[in-house]
Amino acid sequence: MADCPQCGKKVPDNMKFCGFCGVELATGRVATTERWLAYMRTVVSACDTTRVITSEMLIASGALISGSIVTFISKLTAQTPTDTIIMNIGLFGLVLGVFLFALCYFSNQRNYRTFQLLDRAYVRALKGELSLSIEFEHALGSKKGEES
Repeated sequence: MADCPQCGKKVPDNMKFCGFCGVELATGRVATTERWLAYMRTVVSACDTTRVITSEMLIASGALISGSIVTFISKLTAQTPTDTIIMNIGLFGLVLGVFLFALCYFSNQRNYRTFQLLDRAYVRALKGELSLSIEFEHALGSKKGEES
C-alpha cells in the first residue's frame, strides 16, 4: 500500500489514482480525473441509497400483500354488505401490493446492475485502465470555465 501524496491516505499499489482525493499517484498532479471520480463516487452513493429505499419498499409491499391476503380470505364467506366491501378492499390491496412489489423489484434489479457497472468503472479509473474521452475532457474543461 502506498501513501497518497495529496491526502496521505493508504492506496492499493495497483491504483493509478487516489480513491479519496483523485490525485494521480505517480505525479501528484490533480487532474480533471479527480472531478470524474468525484462524480462517479456521487452516482455510486446515490445508487446505493436508492437500492436501500427500494429494498425497504419491497418489504412494505410484501407486508401489504400479506395483510390483503389475510383480509380477503377472512371475508371470503361474505354474509353482509360490509363484509363484501372489506373483501373488495382486501382484493384491491392485494393487486396494489403485487404491482408495487413488481415495480420495486425490477427497479431494484436495474439499479443494482447500474451500481455494479459504475463500481467497476470507478475501480478501473482508479487503476488508470479507464481513460477519459477527449469530448469528456473538453466538457469538463468548459464546465470548469463556467464555474469561475
